[in-house]
Amino acid sequence: MLPFPLARQQTCGLLAAVVQCVDKSWIFHVSLNQLSGTLPSEFGAWRYLSFFHAQYNNLSGSLPPAYCAWMSLDWLDVRDNQLTGTLPPQYSSWSALTIFSAGSNSLRGTLPPTYKNWSALTSFDLSTNNLTGSLPFEYSSLVSLSMFDVSSNNLSGTIPVQYAAWKNIVNVRLDSNSLSGTLPNSLFGGWTFVVDINMRMNRIIGTIPPALLARPALQKLYLGHNMFAGTMPSTIAMSVVLLDLQNNSGLVGTLPFRLMLVTVCGTGVCSTASLPLQYCLPPNAAELTLTQVAPYATTCTPSNEPPQSTATPSAINSTAGNTSSSQQSLARGTRSIGAAVAFA
Repeated sequence: MLPFPLARQQTCGLLAAVVQCVDKSWIFHVSLNQLSGTLPSEFGAWRYLSFFHAQYNNLSGSLPPAYCAWMSLDWLDVRDNQLTGTLPPQYSSWSALTIFSAGSNSLRGTLPPTYKNWSALTSFDLSTNNLTGSLPFEYSSLVSLSMFDVSSNNLSGTIPVQYAAWKNIVNVRLDSNSLSGTLPNSLFGGWTFVVDINMRMNRIIGTIPPALLARPALQKLYLGHNMFAGTMPSTIAMSVVLLDLQNNSGLVGTLPFRLMLVTVCGTGVCSTASLPLQYCLPPNAAELTLTQVAPYATTCTPSNEPPQSTATPSAINSTAGNTSSSQQSLARGTRSIGAAVAFA
């Protein structure tokens, strides 16, 4: 069995013309080139293939169902291409698969429930596609998952409570979809190792579950631009450095101040007097830095009622004289933690 490495060679042309008969290869690596054309169904004859890396090219067309014959496949990476079509349910035969990455394409259709058979899977990335339908409850069988990313699609329905079985999950990205319903407290009880959860830009309603904010390893939690309501839970894990709550107009309460950056604009929530400024994410921001949030800072007065409207840039500018000295003081006492900012 031989490897077939051709990564970072600036190779151009059709993929089928570049590759001849390599049916005894176990690694196929052509990432970071300028390859175009479709994925040939004939590649399904590569019986020994374990790693298929074709990311960062200009490949088009659909994912061939014939690839289900790759019974030893461990890692498939075709992200950042121009792939279309639906996800073949036949890929459920990949029982040894650990990493599936097909983000940043134009795939459509639904998430196949048959992928529940990927019992060894640790990383699942289908972000930034055109997928529709709901999150299959059958994926609860993927108990080895550490990363699950289906952000920036058109998914709807609720988040299955069965995902509580993901005992090894570390990173969950469901943002920029149309997910709805409530978040059951029981969903998060077993997520002991989760570090980063992003559910921004959905239609989730109800209260924020206390178990979600109490995850012992949680560092970043994005819940902004949903329809959460009610009083904030009183307990927040000491590990949290970033908490995004903005534009949930029904949320009320007061937050403790620790080493975390909080966005509460468009809510009735305020931090304690230790942090009398509220911070707002720009509408399309995916990460938080002090540079992004400082121009959006405005004073915040604790209230039991949600605000009538979010501060506009002109309103923020009018209060700049009152907040600039506080911002400068905060800026001097900040230190970066990953993509977030923590206040010393």
